[in-house]
Amino acid sequence: MASPAPTSLEQQPMIPGPDGRDPFESAKVGVGKDEPEVKKDPTRIQRLLAKPWLKHVIAAFSRFNDRLAPQFAGAITYFSFLALVPILMVAFGITAIVLRGNQGALDTIREKAAEQIPGDLTTTIIDGALDSGKAIGIVGLVIAIYSGVSWMGNVREAVQAQWRPTFEKNEEEKAQSIVSFILQNLVTMFSLAGALLVSLVLTTVGGAAQSFVLGLLGLDNISWLKPLVAVVTFAIVIAADVLIFMWFYRRMEIDDFTPAPGAVFKGAVIVAVVFEVLKLAMTFVFPLMTGSAAFTIFGPILLLLFFFNLVAQVVLFVAAWIATAPGAADERTNDLPEIPGPVVVVHNDGPVRTAGMVGAGALAGFLAGMRRRRR
Repeated sequence: MASPAPTSLEQQPMIPGPDGRDPFESAKVGVGKDEPEVKKDPTRIQRLLAKPWLKHVIAAFSRFNDRLAPQFAGAITYFSFLALVPILMVAFGITAIVLRGNQGALDTIREKAAEQIPGDLTTTIIDGALDSGKAIGIVGLVIAIYSGVSWMGNVREAVQAQWRPTFEKNEEEKAQSIVSFILQNLVTMFSLAGALLVSLVLTTVGGAAQSFVLGLLGLDNISWLKPLVAVVTFAIVIAADVLIFMWFYRRMEIDDFTPAPGAVFKGAVIVAVVFEVLKLAMTFVFPLMTGSAAFTIFGPILLLLFFFNLVAQVVLFVAAWIATAPGAADERTNDLPEIPGPVVVVHNDGPVRTAGMVGAGALAGFLAGMRRRRR
């Protein structure tokens, strides 16, 4: 008796597919084991890390640490504090000689300088220099020049370490004479001092002009105008600082690296804003700490060291940021290494080997002919 035929598809015997699996099961799953998986969308952090500006910041931070910028900032802090006393003494001593007889101008400079560089120590130095005048003498000038040249040399070394294609100096830099080194740093130091003096004058004039202009126009009683004028004055000082730091970074150029103008401008804006914000913060923080007896003794020194170190780190980080800007770094640092092609082995058969192979073929043919004759 014949067996009954299957009544449904599920009762029929399973015919395996080419891979030995149930084709119906594969159809249910829809995707075989060997098919590629669908890639997941990048996370928010991955999308953020893919941003060009953030990649630039990460590259700058990596260069900042790899080129020992924190250590350089510590050295700059030390030399800045070491050079502060003689430079301030000479600068304000010369100012006292030039403005002799104009006590009002001297008092204004003393007040504004104390605002720009807060601290009892600097106030004492400035007051002594303004009161001494000629007493500063040649000795103070020599000490100021020596300290300033050493400070400028360390700042130059720190910035150029961020800009070189390699951390080590090239042969041309190593061969620079000591006279050329001193003259180069001397010119840069006096130029930078003049630029900072212009910034100080702009700050002083801006603060004085604020009250003068409002009083001249009869608007000094309008309360909302004073903050507006203060913001405009702050913007003028920022603009002056931007020009100073643009000039500063241009003076730090080396033969192996030419920074992009756009990167220098943006970097100068960053340093100028941070510099003025730090100065403003110092003027607010310092009065809050004068109530402590310990701070009265050590506070001004610690605050100045902290200020110098922060400014030095910002200047060096921006130098690293400029060095890693697109299109700014030296070509040798940006080019990817050349990937060699596949190795091709060529068997070069010399004439001796070729002649040997021909002779062997002839001998084989001769022996085959002799064998046929014997048959």
